[in-house]
Amino acid sequence: MNTEILIVEDDVASTQAYQLLLNDMNYSSVAVRTLKEAEKVLNQENRFRIVLININLPDGNGLDLAEVLHRNGHVQAIMISGHITTFLAKQFLPQLEGLREVPVIEKPVQLEEFQRTIKEAYERNGRYLEGKRQICSEGSVSA
Repeated sequence: MNTEILIVEDDVASTQAYQLLLNDMNYSSVAVRTLKEAEKVLNQENRFRIVLININLPDGNGLDLAEVLHRNGHVQAIMISGHITTFLAKQFLPQLEGLREVPVIEKPVQLEEFQRTIKEAYERNGRYLEGKRQICSEGSVSA
């Protein structure tokens, strides 16, 4: 599997743990520590299908990036955060237009939940991309 996953996480230990888990799942990953770095990488490269985003980052709220990714449509966001923030995110995500489908993984990350969430996001993203290809091949929508 050549899918690359972008990790947006300011905690070095967490980033290393996510990268090890993703590597064990045969995914490659690139890590950045801020929203600004994430936006730069995403604007320069179109190779990511999944972005893991910590909600609390040094330069802002990861929900803002998730909203942008949702509008663009070709990248699946997954939120990661500590207990209190996860509770709040699960309460408020359904109220944010378009972010109802964004999964939230709670820290400390549980292996099975992490693996399941990544696999589901990959499958959901693949179905979206396949639908876009089918629409384009039918000539209804130009890419």
